[in-house]
Amino acid sequence: MAATGYGQSGDLSRVAKAGDTMSGALVLSADPVVPLGAATKEYVDAGGSAGAQPSNTVVAETAYGQSTAVGASLLYSRGDHSHGSPALTTNAPAVTLGVGQAAALGSASTPSRADHVHPTAAAGAPTASAVGDTAVTGVATTPAASDHVHARESFAAPASAVTYGLSPVTGSATTLAHSDHTHGTPPLTTAPPSVLLSIGTAAALGSATLPALADHVHPVAAAGVAGVSAVTDTASSGSATTFAASDHRHGREGFGSVVASSAFGQSSFSGSAATVAHSDHTHGTPSLSVATTVVAGTAYGASSAVGSLLSYAREDHAHGTPSLTASAATNSAVGDAAAVGTATTPARADHLHGREAFAAPTATLSYGLSAVTGTATTLSHSDHTHGTPSLSSSAATVSAVGDAAATGSGTTPARSDHVHGREAFGGAPATSLVIGTAAAAGSASTPSRSDHVHPMGGSATPTTSAVADAATAGVATTFARSDHLHGREAFGNAVALSAFNTAAVNGTALTVSHSDHVHGAPPSYVYDLPSQHGWLDWNYPSKQATNGKILATSGGLYFLVLRPAKNTTWSNLVLGQTTGSTSASNSFVGLYSQDGVNATLMSSSSDQSSTWNSGGGLRSIPLQVAQAVTAGQSYLMAIMASWATTAPTFIGTNASNSVVFNGGLTSASPFEFGLFSSGLSALPGSFSLASTTGSNTSLAIFAAAS
Repeated sequence: MAATGYGQSGDLSRVAKAGDTMSGALVLSADPVVPLGAATKEYVDAGGSAGAQPSNTVVAETAYGQSTAVGASLLYSRGDHSHGSPALTTNAPAVTLGVGQAAALGSASTPSRADHVHPTAAAGAPTASAVGDTAVTGVATTPAASDHVHARESFAAPASAVTYGLSPVTGSATTLAHSDHTHGTPPLTTAPPSVLLSIGTAAALGSATLPALADHVHPVAAAGVAGVSAVTDTASSGSATTFAASDHRHGREGFGSVVASSAFGQSSFSGSAATVAHSDHTHGTPSLSVATTVVAGTAYGASSAVGSLLSYAREDHAHGTPSLTASAATNSAVGDAAAVGTATTPARADHLHGREAFAAPTATLSYGLSAVTGTATTLSHSDHTHGTPSLSSSAATVSAVGDAAATGSGTTPARSDHVHGREAFGGAPATSLVIGTAAAAGSASTPSRSDHVHPMGGSATPTTSAVADAATAGVATTFARSDHLHGREAFGNAVALSAFNTAAVNGTALTVSHSDHVHGAPPSYVYDLPSQHGWLDWNYPSKQATNGKILATSGGLYFLVLRPAKNTTWSNLVLGQTTGSTSASNSFVGLYSQDGVNATLMSSSSDQSSTWNSGGGLRSIPLQVAQAVTAGQSYLMAIMASWATTAPTFIGTNASNSVVFNGGLTSASPFEFGLFSSGLSALPGSFSLASTTGSNTSLAIFAAAS
């Protein structure tokens, strides 16, 4: 034996206490007697505690409120172990729920099932409602059914209103009237009005208890005889009580003779006759002689005169008229006052007064001129114009941002389509926006376009985050892109759990674990794992397979349980054969899933009879279809063969170990090793676990999967 380290004081023949590498075998003096003592191969093979044996018991978790416990046992739990779970209650909820039921925690030690139903109080009878009732929540603890109906007051006949003079009454009845009810109305009279209307008849209320029809007619007194009217009669309303007919006629005076007017100088006389004159009467006229002369009217200013002659003028007589003037009419000027004139001759009808001439209007070709009445004695034409000042020919002033409004001092107006020059658009915004950039009015004299864009600060590399980092706003002035990624800690290696009773440690690594990481478990045999043989899983370590196991029942389906350590895919099933059969037929292996009630065939092999008749050897038997399996699930590997004389023999564990494999198990568990039926010629598609037996545990055959 030699150590490759320095050992103690440079002695290469000794192993260093701090750790060293052996170049040869190390032989221990005895099996361990303390928990941290080194274990020999002999001790491990013998099933010593250092080999970490599976436990046949588990802590029951069938009650609520149990505390967690790390445990102190050095045995490991099987992959398909179960602690049980608290039972659900078998009692229906007892509290009947009513309106206003208060919440209660309860005191039961079992939970309710997810589909439990609390009983509710039966629906109570609703109270009767009446007109004028106020809304009331009620005090009953029973609910009302969704189709409940409150009793209501009944219908009754409405009060009769068939007479006049009834006062309105609210009523006190507790019954209701139908929506189409009527109270009736008083009757109309059947008798015509009896009062005879005449002039001066006074209005009267009447004493009848019935109303008159809308089209009633009062009788009227017959028309009386009209009176006779005479000239000078005064108007009188009369005293008769009878009406005058619309075509009545009053008696009138007769026509009398007229008084002759045959002489001049007679006085007028009203007359006293009671008769009237015809409308075409004449009184006649006195006789006259025809005049032979007329008064001349050829001068202006002659006075009028009645005359004294008793002769009359002929109808074609003429007095003559003054002569018209031969002089021109005077000239008029603007501002002349009206004057009668002093001429003794009249103006002719077509005379014209001289007028002032037309003159050119004053030009107004500049702005700022004051209004002037003018002194010219000439007139303007009606279509005259004064002219207007010229429009500006100069460009409008240029405006800039911030200019104050100004009236201006130009003497010409701006054209209606003038345009003021404006500042040009500025260039692209120069200020690059970063986080925390303050708003600024700016000092540029140019405006920005409405679609301008400010440059943004470039993105920087995000910081790297680590486990336990506190959230922080950051101090960088650059932005993060929407698809940025923070650097994260790398994946580290999982810590291997190579020994039992290892204490929990928070760890100090700055790396994280993969979500599917596995810490592993202390191996039962650190020197013998399925992977060392190129296999994925086995039912027990191959080192324990030391005996030959001869199949006992021809055509029987022997099975054993295989449990994958992780999610994987099994393509082959592995058996060890010691001796061959001479007459094997219908020989198969297969893989079954099971649910505690039935086993269902997932895939089988081809017929292995020729191979199993050829002698012993390690058999890696392909499944016709590779199968994905789930970690911790219990799968059944089936072995079946028929023979006439000699059964095939497979490698298994010794009898002293096999007797405990099915300890405490039932067919539903299922059995670790079991047998179904006999005389089969092919693997069945499924079978009932209740039809299996686990008594023949001496056939604890070794198997593996790859």
